[in-house]
Amino acid sequence: HEGQLQGIVTDRDLRNRVLAQGLSPERPLADVASAARHHLPDSASALDALTLMARHNIHHIPVLQGTQVVGVVTPSDVGLHQGPSPVQLASSIHKADSVAALAACSAQVPAMQLALARSGAGAHSVARMVTTVTDAITVRLIALAQQELGPAPVAWTWVAAGSQARMEQTART
Repeated sequence: HEGQLQGIVTDRDLRNRVLAQGLSPERPLADVASAARHHLPDSASALDALTLMARHNIHHIPVLQGTQVVGVVTPSDVGLHQGPSPVQLASSIHKADSVAALAACSAQVPAMQLALARSGAGAHSVARMVTTVTDAITVRLIALAQQELGPAPVAWTWVAAGSQARMEQTART
């Protein structure tokens, strides 16, 4: 399977799964690699990469040409240099341990929207990213509620409607 995606190993994986565990650095990469659940085709846009990273709280996206690995995209590759990065904001959302922490994350959305616009992103792209961050906040709020209240007594589904469902939210939505 040479050249085909088998998994991904980052410096963090090496630090946390090998060195911090006192294991030999001679250990085969297959023992350390994370399954690469997400990837993008080489025709994908930087916005596609940012959206995927923000949606799944991941920081390395393999890029494929067919089934062959041709590269890896990280937040710094597509990062914004003015204002909060959507990937950094999503990471903060995933780590938030209270509604107040999520409110602080939400307060950064207008600055992120401005940074995206200043970087040349179009209205559709900006709205898609704002919606991705809103979705992350919603998912985290649900998780926090479940931690506090326990599991729901019945099966349930959360449904987004309107601008959130259409992925066309703005910072004022």
